[in-house]
Amino acid sequence: MDSVSEIVMLGELLRTQAINPFYADQTTRLVHALFRDLIHAATGMRPDCELAGNAKRFNREAFYRLAGYDVVSTENWLRIVSGRFREEAADYFAQCFAGALVISHEAGSLVRVMERRNIPFVDMRVSPIRFMKDIYFAFRTNLPEVAARLRAHMLGEDAIRDAADRLRAYYAARPRDPALRFAPGSLLICGQTDTDLSLVVDGGITDFSRHAETLRRLTDRHDHVYYKPHPMAAQACDNRWLLSSFPEMKPARGNMYRMLCDGNLRTVAALSSGVLHEAPCFGKEAVPVSHLHMNLARTGMPAAPGEYVMIGDACYASDFWRDILEPCIGAKGSGRIGFTGGDNFLRGYMGMWWDYEIGRPKPSAALRLYRRLANLIDPRHRLRQRIDPGGRLRGGIKRLLGK
Repeated sequence: MDSVSEIVMLGELLRTQAINPFYADQTTRLVHALFRDLIHAATGMRPDCELAGNAKRFNREAFYRLAGYDVVSTENWLRIVSGRFREEAADYFAQCFAGALVISHEAGSLVRVMERRNIPFVDMRVSPIRFMKDIYFAFRTNLPEVAARLRAHMLGEDAIRDAADRLRAYYAARPRDPALRFAPGSLLICGQTDTDLSLVVDGGITDFSRHAETLRRLTDRHDHVYYKPHPMAAQACDNRWLLSSFPEMKPARGNMYRMLCDGNLRTVAALSSGVLHEAPCFGKEAVPVSHLHMNLARTGMPAAPGEYVMIGDACYASDFWRDILEPCIGAKGSGRIGFTGGDNFLRGYMGMWWDYEIGRPKPSAALRLYRRLANLIDPRHRLRQRIDPGGRLRGGIKRLLGK
C-alpha cells in the first residue's frame, strides 16, 4: 500500500465525560510514548499523536455536526458507535487523515468510521483475558495481509493455561475467604459498569432488564445463583432490578479471580463482560446474556473478520512492528530496538489491575479511605474518575471530601 505517507496514533476522540471532556487523551499519550520509537525504527516514519484536547487535524464538534448531532454527548456518542451517522462525517474524517495509517487505541466509534471509508487502521484494545503475568493488547485491522501476520504473533494457549494454573496455585496457598463460599454447581452473574463500549447495542446501553427471559432460563438450570455487582458501577445499576426480580439470587462480593478458582462454581454469566473470555480458562461454562463484546482470536480457531488477536511481549520490539506493517508501508526502517515488559509492566503503567493480586502494590492510605467512604458520600462513584493511574487521588483528601 504505497499511498501511506504517515502514521497517526489516536484514541477515542469522540467520547466525553462530564468531569473529563477529553476522556481518552491520557491513555493515548501513554500508548504513543510506549510504541512511537519502536514504530519509527521499524518503518522510518515517526508516528504523530492526535489528541481530542489538542487536535491538529480533527475537530470533534465539527464531526458531530456533520454526523447529524448538535451536541457532543454520551448519548450521541452511543449512536455513532452503533453506526448512526451521516456520510458527510465519514468523509470529513477521511479528509483529516488522508494518506495516513491510523494506529488507534480503544477507538470504538472511529473504527466504524474507518471501516466505512476503508481507512487503513490497526486498533489496539486491552485483551479481555487479564489474568496473565501482565495485561496484553489485542490487535485488530482492516488490512488482510496485516491480519495474517498478527496471527503469526498470537499468544498461545500454553501461556494462557500456565497463567490460569498460576492463579489457582496462588489462591490454593492462601486462606479461603469466608465471604466466598459457593454451593456446588453454582451460577455467578456478573454486573458491569453504567456506560461502556462493550454494552452498546443499537445506539444504546443494554442492561439485564432487557434479557429477563434469558436470565430466567439460566437461573432455572441452577439451584444456587449469585450476583456480583461491578465495583465501578453505581449502586442502582442493575442491582435493584435483578435482586427484586430474582429473589433466589444471593449477592457475592470479593475477588473475581478467587471466585473463578473456586471448584464449586460451575457457570459464569454476564451481559458482555470480558470475564466471559476468562471463565472457560478455569473450566467454567460462560454464558453471554447479551453478546460477546470482542471477537477474540484463539489458537485453533479459523480467522474471522473483525477479530482481535492477543499479542504478548512481542509487541515491545521493532521487529514485530516491521513484520506486521511491511505489507502496507514496506520495510523502510532498519533499526532494531525493543524491551522486555515483565510481570505487571503494563498494569503498573496504566493502573489497570482490576482484581489481579499477584505482585500488586498496596493502595495508599488516601485510596483506602476513599474506598471505605465511596458508597456513602459518592453513590454514583463519580470520584473514581479522579484516581490517577498510580492509584493516587488527584487533589488528595480535600478533593475526595469535596472541600
